[in-house]
Amino acid sequence: MVSGTGRGFGSAPLQKHKTLGARGRDNLVTMKKGLTILIFIITSTTLLSQPTETEFYQSTDNIKTTSGLEGYKDKYRLNKNYEELLNLGVVQTNWSIVKGRKLLQTRLLTLSVDGQIFYSEFYIPKISENFDSWTYDKIHTNVDSLRLTNLKSLSHADNISINFEHMERHPYRSTFGYACGAAGTMPEEGQMMLQLVKNNDTSSLAKWLESINPMKQVYSYLGLKLLQATDSIQLTDDTIKEMTELENSSTLVYSCSGCTFWEHLPVKEHLTPEKVTRFIERRKKIE
Repeated sequence: MVSGTGRGFGSAPLQKHKTLGARGRDNLVTMKKGLTILIFIITSTTLLSQPTETEFYQSTDNIKTTSGLEGYKDKYRLNKNYEELLNLGVVQTNWSIVKGRKLLQTRLLTLSVDGQIFYSEFYIPKISENFDSWTYDKIHTNVDSLRLTNLKSLSHADNISINFEHMERHPYRSTFGYACGAAGTMPEEGQMMLQLVKNNDTSSLAKWLESINPMKQVYSYLGLKLLQATDSIQLTDDTIKEMTELENSSTLVYSCSGCTFWEHLPVKEHLTPEKVTRFIERRKKIE
């Protein structure tokens, strides 16, 4: 009786302990579910409050000035890399994009007059399979039609063509030079000009001569001079007039020579008779 009573007495607390444990587990499961829902809500709210890249691109469409882009503060930040002065008072600005501490592959190009943006383009530079050239995927573009129309009215008077494809994009920069770097070769645009000359592509060279990008104009000048020197073309009076204007142009272009010289110089300093003649003679020997 004593032992039976002892076993009976001892079993009751054990059963009660098991019952409390089950309730505890149920409460724990409920708490976990509640915490999961709470975390989901907080995470979703945070993600929704952060602009996606597409929303970021669209939000910059409402910013009409380069100073406004510099002051843009959000999850994304725009860093001005450099500016180039083009014809008609247009300024090309190239930007890199940072999200948090991460530098994005996507880049931004803007064209403006007096700080007022009339063209913007987000793009992704991609290197070729042979690692010898770059292509560009445009992600988002925006054009202020009114400002562009007003600018085009001026461009017709000056025989200038506004071609957005004439802008250099990352990682290149519009640079003029007869012999740059350790290899002593022309920069990217110069190599393109030499290929146009090789193909006798006078149509493209003529478009370059009227480009809003003065660098394209300088290379076009040399390309046409090369073709003229080999009796491949006859220059028209209008073309000769445009080339003469370039010879006297004080427009500054980013320039290189060798490995150490990188400065802005007037176009006319590059197109002196001595330098042009020396360039033509050197190309004749190479060809």
